[in-house]
Amino acid sequence: MLGGPDAAAYAAELPGSLLLKDVRIAWGGRARCSQSLRQERHNVLYRHGDDGRIVISLHRAPEASDEVSGEGTRFDPLRPLASVATLDTSSLPDLFDRGLGQELDRAEVVAAGHAPLGEGPSAPSKLPDLQSARTVMTVDARGSLLVPGGLCHPHVHLDKCFLLSRCGIHDGTFEEALKRTGEAKRDFTFEDLVERGRRLIASSLSHGVTAMRAHVEVDPTVSLTCLRAGLHLKDEFASRCTISLVAFAQDPLFPLDDSKRNSIQDLLRQAAIEPGVDAVGSAPYIEPRSSDSDGVKGQVEMQRRNIDLVFDLARRNGKDVDFHLDYDLDAPSPDRPSLIPYVLDRALALPSWTVAAGRRRRITLGHCTKLSVFSDDDLDDLVRRLRALSSRQTAAEDEEANADADADAVHFGRSERYAVRSRATMPALDLVSSSGGAINVSMGVNNVANLFTPQGDADPLALLPMMVAVWQKATPTDCQTLLDMVATNARTAAGCDRLDPDATWGAEALLDATILDGCASVQDAALAPPFGRITIKHGKVVARRSVDSWTT
Repeated sequence: MLGGPDAAAYAAELPGSLLLKDVRIAWGGRARCSQSLRQERHNVLYRHGDDGRIVISLHRAPEASDEVSGEGTRFDPLRPLASVATLDTSSLPDLFDRGLGQELDRAEVVAAGHAPLGEGPSAPSKLPDLQSARTVMTVDARGSLLVPGGLCHPHVHLDKCFLLSRCGIHDGTFEEALKRTGEAKRDFTFEDLVERGRRLIASSLSHGVTAMRAHVEVDPTVSLTCLRAGLHLKDEFASRCTISLVAFAQDPLFPLDDSKRNSIQDLLRQAAIEPGVDAVGSAPYIEPRSSDSDGVKGQVEMQRRNIDLVFDLARRNGKDVDFHLDYDLDAPSPDRPSLIPYVLDRALALPSWTVAAGRRRRITLGHCTKLSVFSDDDLDDLVRRLRALSSRQTAAEDEEANADADADAVHFGRSERYAVRSRATMPALDLVSSSGGAINVSMGVNNVANLFTPQGDADPLALLPMMVAVWQKATPTDCQTLLDMVATNARTAAGCDRLDPDATWGAEALLDATILDGCASVQDAALAPPFGRITIKHGKVVARRSVDSWTT
């Protein structure tokens, strides 16, 4: 299996070209491609030139009779499909029934930096000359599903992973998770953070993750150590995984102690200036309540000031915004209002700005468990605000609101009787349909192996079967939306480039991809994700895991 700690050396040894034979491309539900493009099976050829350019050729694969035959075929451990072989150039003419130099249905030239070099009629119409390439790695997917862009973590805490061995679970409450994790942070070192973060990223690569938005905490306990470790890992894995870093304030930005207030705000300002930081974020719900009679009202005011400060730092430094909001199950009321309307109103009131990537800002809201107890009127008001922000996007392309659903049921709703206990999870699928596309909804693993998320690992697809049961939806359309939430939509929430299969016949969208070995349909990807994965980054295989079975 590739994708563990040894994956670093593996990437440097790859040959100059890669051929994917017979893949079913799972274009996202919002992709503007034709139905025929969605249904066809393709061959995808990558050639890496000495000048850094990547030539991608995409065309229909010949029909075959002995591969995965159609929708609804699940992985068979006795017949795993995808295989990898390294071939020399003399074998190339046998790889396509039509041979080298034959006319293609579609082709495109792109650069490693995701910039198209040719499109439309000017795009090449023949396979490129590969005689200068010494070897070609070939993946015969035999009809397996390919996810353009690959899987993505829109919300993962890079610095708090793999802590269960240090601080075990006693009562399992959210308050315990905050307290014991805060205590563990006192022992964080740069070396420890890099080691655990490297393990998380390598594990994610083996699951098919090509990009992630990673939160690193900034506060008086850890100072900027988590941020420095995150920057180190971002650089170390740059060729294998796109890492968008969030300078994140988990602690209050307006604590009652003035000296603590000045310290954490100064640290967050320092972090926001750092060029390698892509977003500024906070958890406004954590702001304390004072002991006087005005405590509740004062707490809400501090939460709003928290939001204002993060918006200001992001705007001044050209960063995205990432809030962890409404992390409770209290229905909106004057004493416990939802903070989502305030964020959306501020986004509408403030002038927009451009981030370092050259696009407009993006605003991501995580958790939002309060949405699960919204009344119909509350949801209608939220949709109205979202549509107001969405209508402004027509004039400010790439600016949008993103909602990130996380599996928070492990903590919330414990005080309720089991018969009426809330699912404690944002009603994401309902939000997608009711908003009419005004909001980009994604789903993330949140934490890995700590008190906040003790269950599961870094596999985004592992969330999908669980959420099918939680949300009680499993139609093909629902499954497409679920897959989008950990792939295309997750990439948007994480600040990555959008994928547009029509603009470049899908070629640029295929620079990064994940093959789900033996999975023939989007519905099966959501209902029964296969173990086998092949992860492609910048046109090279960077991780692979497979199933080996014996019949005797």
